[in-house]
Amino acid sequence: MESKHWSCFVAIVLGVLIFKMHIFVAFADQDEDIPHNEVRNWALKFGVDLWEFGRQFTKMNEIKSRFKDNDIEVKRKDGIILLRELAAEVKNFMDFKRNAVMFLRI
Repeated sequence: MESKHWSCFVAIVLGVLIFKMHIFVAFADQDEDIPHNEVRNWALKFGVDLWEFGRQFTKMNEIKSRFKDNDIEVKRKDGIILLRELAAEVKNFMDFKRNAVMFLRI
């Protein structure tokens, strides 16, 4: 699993580097006319490839089918309430860790 994450990271970094190289080349040749159709086609292809990579890596179709198979529904929740609950959970977690460290010091 770790190698999957590493290969994903490398692929994204390479994609960003290639994108930046194209941008730098475009800025270096300001006197030349920019081939807008080529840039548009390249950006579209890059976006589609990135979408497909993300879809395959996250297994989006499997997740969608699990939601349908298990009759799971998504409910709307107030963001402030969600944030307060999350803050309370983090506080409890930190209190637990602090108490564990205090126990070790004794």
